[in-house]
Amino acid sequence: MKIEPTISNLATWHAAHGKFGVNNELGLACEELSETITAVQHLRRGRRGSADRFIEELADGLVCVLQIVESNGLWHELHEAMVASFQKLDDKLLADNLNAGHDA
Repeated sequence: MKIEPTISNLATWHAAHGKFGVNNELGLACEELSETITAVQHLRRGRRGSADRFIEELADGLVCVLQIVESNGLWHELHEAMVASFQKLDDKLLADNLNAGHDA
């Protein structure tokens, strides 16, 4: 899995960073991620239209987060952290499968 920004996205992110500044970027990211959390809760409860709302809010949140990643030159670190997170998930799944085999 690799997230690659386009040249157009990079130009937009840099323009927003220059216009709005770091503090506003961080505040907007908090707001958008909060809305994403609410959308996840609605999806979990099975509310009508919640899947579309979740996708919309997730996209807004990701744009904000990735803008911060780009503004701070953190692409490599993000990639490494994502690899580590997937590895932790793999390890947990393996451990759960091993433990399930002992319970049988």
